[in-house]
Amino acid sequence: MCILMQKDASAKTDDLETAKRDALETLTSVLLHLESSNGCVLSRPGQIFEVIRPGCPLANKVMAIINEACAGGKNAERGCHRLQVEDTLRRSRDYSSVPACVVTYLLDCLETSSDLFMSEPQRYMALQT
Repeated sequence: MCILMQKDASAKTDDLETAKRDALETLTSVLLHLESSNGCVLSRPGQIFEVIRPGCPLANKVMAIINEACAGGKNAERGCHRLQVEDTLRRSRDYSSVPACVVTYLLDCLETSSDLFMSEPQRYMALQT
């Protein structure tokens, strides 16, 4: 657990800058701890962070993409390709800057939690719709 404390408003500029730097370093270390214990941390526009694990909003979006893609056509038999998931995510406003490594990590987490399975290399199908 980490507690961030704000210094007195009458602090000098140097003290304020030091406090900001210390708070940023503490926040970064907390995020790294979250990443190592609970999953990957995704930085979103406006410095909003999201812990990536099954059940998070990004995971729900990925599952919806895979379910929709596998509803018919060639994806119904072969599964949805990882690149198709990434491309569809990048077209959405909330996840337009999601790195490929985050999508790969999330797909691995969803496969581990038995929400989806890999039908072919880099192709995924949902176990529940």
